Amino acid sequence: MNADTVFELLVTQTCQVTLVGLVVSLLVRWFAHDRPHFAHAMWVLVLMKCVTPPLWSSPTSPFSWWKLKVIPTDRVEHAPLLDKLTPPTIQLQAFGKNGSSSDSVFVPSSTPKRAAAWWRPAATTLFISAWMLGTAIAVLIAMARWVMLWRLIRRQTVSTPLELQTQVQDLARTLRVSRRVRVCVRSQS
Repeated sequence: MNADTVFELLVTQTCQVTLVGLVVSLLVRWFAHDRPHFAHAMWVLVLMKCVTPPLWSSPTSPFSWWKLKVIPTDRVEHAPLLDKLTPPTIQLQAFGKNGSSSDSVFVPSSTPKRAAAWWRPAATTLFISAWMLGTAIAVLIAMARWVMLWRLIRRQTVSTPLELQTQVQDLARTLRVSRRVRVCVRSQS
């Protein structure tokens, strides 16, 4: 596999997983907001799609109906790098009636070639940068919400009743919980 094939597979997998995730999130929101088993089963489908690469296709799959098409270079208009490329040529010799060879004729090859991939390094960099930026923003939002939650808990926590503390400690010993168990009781306001 070359870099172009890997990049095409990466883009295809990302688009397919995103599409399946969006469809499942809409289905869960509309039909499974009170059915957790159905919602989890739907999200398992998304996870299965995440680990299944798009290496094969099925005629019944909607993803096989959506394919990238390769455009031959003779049909591409306004491709800036194609002007600099010289197509392979075939040298033919024309023979006259008496069998003597005349001037050589150069005929361009008519085999279709892939369009120049001048945009791929820029697209790869842009794709990876956008992914890293989105990940960083998501991590920052999660951290900010975690800090806000702990500040809220610390501000609104009241003293825990002794009876509740002893019950939690007994339960922790019974369940053999090695970590310290904390109970936070919030005020009603």
